[in-house]
Amino acid sequence: MNIMKEYLLQTGAKKDIRKMSKLDMAKSMGLVSESEYGGYRAKNFAVLMFAETPNKFIPNAHVEIIREIDGTDKMESKRFDDPVWIQAKHVSKYFEDNIMASYTIREADKIEHKIIYNYPLTAFEELATNAIVHKEYGTPEYVGIYIYKDRISFVNHNRPLPPVTIEALNRDRSFDRRQYLNKELKDMFFFLNLIESYGSGIRRAKDALLENGSPELKFYPDNEEDNYTNAVMGVNEEFLREFNGSTTKETTKEKSSIQEQIVLLMKSNPSITAEQIANEIKEITADGVRYHIRNLKSHGVIKREGSTKSGKWVVMK
Repeated sequence: MNIMKEYLLQTGAKKDIRKMSKLDMAKSMGLVSESEYGGYRAKNFAVLMFAETPNKFIPNAHVEIIREIDGTDKMESKRFDDPVWIQAKHVSKYFEDNIMASYTIREADKIEHKIIYNYPLTAFEELATNAIVHKEYGTPEYVGIYIYKDRISFVNHNRPLPPVTIEALNRDRSFDRRQYLNKELKDMFFFLNLIESYGSGIRRAKDALLENGSPELKFYPDNEEDNYTNAVMGVNEEFLREFNGSTTKETTKEKSSIQEQIVLLMKSNPSITAEQIANEIKEITADGVRYHIRNLKSHGVIKREGSTKSGKWVVMK
């Protein structure tokens, strides 16, 4: 796969750019600089975004999920060595396929029902992506995601840049004045719809946990000396009581069937809006539809062509 072309395709770049040679494409995107010895040298962010295995050039530029095995004291790991934007997609897909679970509460005399997730997908996606974007890639440590019976920890071996602090991450919901270690990565993740708006990821994670009835998001360490950041997302306590915190996937069918309905509606009416989809499906709000649309877009199932008002949906898979 030509990773640069795939990126340009997903971000809606013009065809004339996608038809360039690799070097001209890289130069037009600002991915290379002239070397003092002649020729061109790839910038670090370009290696992270477009090298097939960034680890070959930047040590520990990968994500590792370390997961507690149910009923044992053992752990298993899954490593993601792709370009960092593809890492973000694959890590979220692994979580969705292997970790995320839900159950449905129905009351006998009511049509409405309530779905409770062990961990909401939006919160996981935001925290995993946040860890990748904010990693200091000069440190000899990978991004670690540790999945236990009652919590998930997202660990980076560096602290946030001022004015953001661990205390502020625990206290506040959004960070309009946030500085970025990796501004180019942040911009490219934004163009790929992997982040929704600058400084909003923590707010979205906290809101998703609140909506799911999950414990508050916590950040560590609680001192000034240790040089790491650990975001801890607790399991929904009601789910924990019902399933004893199993990290083996047990799913209900509501989620996938809703996404299937959304895709079918988009096929039949490419101009359909989130509000119109919600009216058709009945059992979901417009905000819930947007949540599923973001998920479908991030996994390449659908894409949007044109503007918000006059554009259309294209079903890719």
